Amino acid sequence: MRAKLKQFRKEHGLTQSEIAERIGCNRKTYYMTELGKWNGSMSFWDKFQKAFEIKDSEMYGFIKDDKGADE
Repeated sequence: MRAKLKQFRKEHGLTQSEIAERIGCNRKTYYMTELGKWNGSMSFWDKFQKAFEIKDSEMYGFIKDDKGADE
């Protein structure tokens, strides 16, 4: 699981569908990425970063984060 990705979504009060829509993918793609079942393409991460104005220095934590409780 990508705990940081899930935490980010919850802190912003967004659903998986809302994030998926904002970055231009379907909910299942976002869900599989948050769950850690799909690594995400460069395009996925680029759109995520731009949609939420995330600094380059912070992106590594989203991409490589695979720790956290399964909820």
